Amino acid sequence: MSTVRLPFVLQRVNRCVFCDREMVVPGLAYEENPFCQECLKQRQLISAGDTTAIQWEAAGIYMRRVRRAPKKPS
Repeated sequence: MSTVRLPFVLQRVNRCVFCDREMVVPGLAYEENPFCQECLKQRQLISAGDTTAIQWEAAGIYMRRVRRAPKKPS
């Protein structure tokens, strides 16, 4: 019986948590933003009507939290 060593996988394949597309980003970038660029734009448009005091915006391959004043009910 021979002992053949299989190649070691150095990096796992990161996939978008929304559409399951393969993403080519570093592990830390994926941990901060698990959405691909297409889904991120789509989800930002969906959440544009949100009235919370915190908003997320894309900054390259990362996300940045931006505080904004809450909207008063009219």
